[in-house]
Amino acid sequence: MDADRKTASVLGGGAGARAAAAELALAGWSVRMWDLPEFFAGMQGLLGEHNLIVSGLSDAIAPIERVTDDISDACEGSSLILIVAQSGGHRPIAMELARAVSPDQAIVVMPGGSGGALEVRQVL
Repeated sequence: MDADRKTASVLGGGAGARAAAAELALAGWSVRMWDLPEFFAGMQGLLGEHNLIVSGLSDAIAPIERVTDDISDACEGSSLILIVAQSGGHRPIAMELARAVSPDQAIVVMPGGSGGALEVRQVL
């Protein structure tokens, strides 16, 4: 990994998380992905090649640096952590994240407007 390249961790494995991960990767970020243990099986397709195929208005292959079930591994060294999950997933993800986050990491909770950021702050 290039030392000057920004690193982001995307926590969640659904369509929104994959879209966010692809956008960041195509913008030049080094991207890591993680999901809750009960949903990690849905990430199995990314374990081999670590690429997201983007199609629609543009077609591209978005490289994902790391796909892991270890939240510490996913978040270590990342400057940006995106929690991209349904609102019911915000608290369980925050509870896992609490043991892996450091004070210098920015956390963004998506979707916004559902109180997820307040819930994450309460847990952390």
